[in-house]
Amino acid sequence: IADSDQSALIEQWRRQGHDIQDPEHDWQTDWQEVLAGRILPLLEDLILLEGSSRVLGPPSTEDSFVAPALRSCRLNRYIPFVAPALRDFSLSDPRMKWTDYLDILEACPLLSLLMITAGLWSSLGEQDAISRDRPIMAEEALEVSLADLIKNASSRTVTMAHLQSIILVKVGFEAYLLVKHLVLPHRLNVGVSTYDKVALFRGFATLLEAQ
Repeated sequence: IADSDQSALIEQWRRQGHDIQDPEHDWQTDWQEVLAGRILPLLEDLILLEGSSRVLGPPSTEDSFVAPALRSCRLNRYIPFVAPALRDFSLSDPRMKWTDYLDILEACPLLSLLMITAGLWSSLGEQDAISRDRPIMAEEALEVSLADLIKNASSRTVTMAHLQSIILVKVGFEAYLLVKHLVLPHRLNVGVSTYDKVALFRGFATLLEAQ
């Protein structure tokens, strides 16, 4: 769904008896508010790309929309949903933590393709390395630091028996935590794209792929 299609969608919901105010016709539409609590039994594919100028707080987990037939979902801002039949999921949201993704994946047991872009920033300060274009620690210390993150994390795991591909694009070190806490099939395609101009991230990509 693009914002240009919002009027038709809202008009359809009004015909179904929903009381919805027509938002402004611009990239500021709050689709989380529009979709909150809705039941969309026929929705199978969703592409929802919102404007980047919106000021966002922490990701919300309340008032999920329910889409029992949804198979493919692409978002650039997380909106809570219930979609047990979801197969393909792509999210680009820098607010997301590894535990947020565990919650999402646990509710999507049939997922076969996962693509994560941005986010998953850890407490090791890798965002500083990007902004300064220089390492924040000796590269050989990275594995030890990641091991410490894992040691202090919860022991919770999520089994993804149907996952065939996982693609991680310009993510932070919490991606390592996420992968460590997934029970994955023996045969799995993994794609990793990090900030390769920063030496620290080249080492991180190698460690992440090894998982």
